[in-house]
Amino acid sequence: MKYNILNKMHDIIKLSLFGFLLLSNGINAQDTVGIIFDKILFYESANEPLQKKDRIYSNSFKPETRFINIELTVKNLEYKKSSHKYKLIFVWLKPNGENFGKINASFNVKKNWEKAYINRGWGYEKKGNWAVGVYTAQIFVDGKLFAEKKFVIDSAKNNVKATKINTPYSIKKRYSFIGLSFYDAYVIGSYDGISFFNSGDEIIGVPKLTNGKGAQFKWGLTGDWSSMEFAYLLTVHDFTAEIPYEPDSIYIATGKAYLNVVKCLDFKLYSHISKNLFWYGGLDLSISWTNIKNISYSFSDQDKLGKATYSGLILGLEGGFLWNPINKTSVFLGVSPAWQVESSLKGILRKKYNIKKFNNFRLGLDFGVTYNFRE
Repeated sequence: MKYNILNKMHDIIKLSLFGFLLLSNGINAQDTVGIIFDKILFYESANEPLQKKDRIYSNSFKPETRFINIELTVKNLEYKKSSHKYKLIFVWLKPNGENFGKINASFNVKKNWEKAYINRGWGYEKKGNWAVGVYTAQIFVDGKLFAEKKFVIDSAKNNVKATKINTPYSIKKRYSFIGLSFYDAYVIGSYDGISFFNSGDEIIGVPKLTNGKGAQFKWGLTGDWSSMEFAYLLTVHDFTAEIPYEPDSIYIATGKAYLNVVKCLDFKLYSHISKNLFWYGGLDLSISWTNIKNISYSFSDQDKLGKATYSGLILGLEGGFLWNPINKTSVFLGVSPAWQVESSLKGILRKKYNIKKFNNFRLGLDFGVTYNFRE
């Protein structure tokens, strides 16, 4: 009964998530930023345009500087697809954080531009008005902070490292996340339903598993186009097993098998497809244990059936798609082929036995959502 309820909830919530996907696509499409940060450069000029070939870039300037220009370069995620127009705000902050310069600008990014840049400047007509200190330049895109970088006013020139603040849907900024997904698992191999183990004290059957369904909870950290995740996965399977009885009879055991997986090392790499859609690939190393009811008995009491536990390691690959329909929320769909190596076994007597050459191929289909703890 518990498994039937879990199965129905699995299907209902999966359909609900598909509905959420369709609704989110229509409501939040206009929220997407189709550009990502590439770099910020600074250069000095008078109060007039300066050709790019004549610009001298630096992160440090003297107090005699007149205008300090911010040159922003971005990568176009809609390259060869569509053109877009963005509203930008350039802001200059004093060392104490006071806003002393602000310029609004329109930024037209054409579809045939793989990269695009825009620049604006702020300063003084006469030399000698810049106070010594560390200043901050900020750029807002469509009302959201997109990037910032510091520059220095000093007699001696110093290099200042850029600080990147990513677009709302970029996964380059480090943050933690939690996720919940629904999982379909297919297991074939040494779990054949015919074999058995005889320790001399007990008989332990080998199950044949049907396709299982379950859920996975995960937590991880993402940054620089990669993620490290940890997860717990439980899938429930029906099984059958042929268990020999003395002298020449066979008992057909049936019941539930519970496959538990703890992902200790789950590493993924991400890449943009378009806007807020990514594909990912990775690998994981997990420990697993499978609890199976009514599949073993001891020679001292053959009428009493007990459970068995198979334990081992799983080495797997992962691939799939991740979509950010709204800020802080991601939806993913993935496939996970894996090699499951069982190394130990316990039967009704709960004695531990080491086993060899007991391997299974496991294929997982994963569909779920994550919540991202972005700042």
